[in-house]
Amino acid sequence: VGEIPRLPCSGRGAPVLSNGSCACAALYSGSVCDVGRLVAAWPSGRSGYNGPIALSADSLARMHSLRAQTPGKELRIMDTLSPQLREQLARMLPPADAISAAQYDSCALVGSSGVLLRRRAGA
Repeated sequence: VGEIPRLPCSGRGAPVLSNGSCACAALYSGSVCDVGRLVAAWPSGRSGYNGPIALSADSLARMHSLRAQTPGKELRIMDTLSPQLREQLARMLPPADAISAAQYDSCALVGSSGVLLRRRAGA
């Protein structure tokens, strides 16, 4: 696997042409949008998410572990995938993250509505 080319503003923002700085997406900060923001509703000690937004063959190849934590429960998703299943999944995925290059003024929180509402993350 070769080295992954660096995207302007880490693929999480857009360059400001007038001065060359980065205008970061809401979830990121830093001079090149490389720092995940700490979300105030998260328990203390947790940092902001700093990984890819969309799953692609490229991100799957570099992903060794994926864990989802909820109170009293932790799911270890990637740990149980066999090499054969990872290969099949990679063939179904887009080759690279198509979302990171696009910048939008707003976003949507997508997930289980029941979980989002119970965790006070829903509308």
